[in-house]
Amino acid sequence: MKGIEWTPDDVKVRIENAARTLRNLNVAGLKPSGYRGLWPDVIYDENEAYGWEPADYRPDPPSPKDITQMDEALSWLRWLDKDHSTVLWMHADGAERADIQAKIGVTRTKLWGMWRNGLKAISDKLNGAKCRIIQNVSRKQPQMGFIKIKQRTVSSEQI
Repeated sequence: MKGIEWTPDDVKVRIENAARTLRNLNVAGLKPSGYRGLWPDVIYDENEAYGWEPADYRPDPPSPKDITQMDEALSWLRWLDKDHSTVLWMHADGAERADIQAKIGVTRTKLWGMWRNGLKAISDKLNGAKCRIIQNVSRKQPQMGFIKIKQRTVSSEQI
């Protein structure tokens, strides 16, 4: 990608476009086909045909260029650790902040920092900077079990 100066906003837009492309991609066999009836299609009369029922909108299938850009953006997420890439993808896919927080297990401020740092790391790597891949240092391990208390010996003179 010589000649293009990538910014975190450019990376954000490209990942959001990748999420939209993946949503609009109609690949048979990946999702359940749903229930089908054997009845013929209903022919509506003039009262039902024009605006009484909501219109069914199906977006156009993505172009080959969109699919290529989606593959490229998905490969960028592999440069990050699992938590950072999950934050970037869920945000691009339109998930609620509270859902992302619950999945990752971090605070709102930490979540925003992970999102910002992930976009910055990808843009730096695309610009050719020698940067290290973000490792998983964000998630606190849950403190479960017993607290280990240091035992000290007490002599009879101290009592």
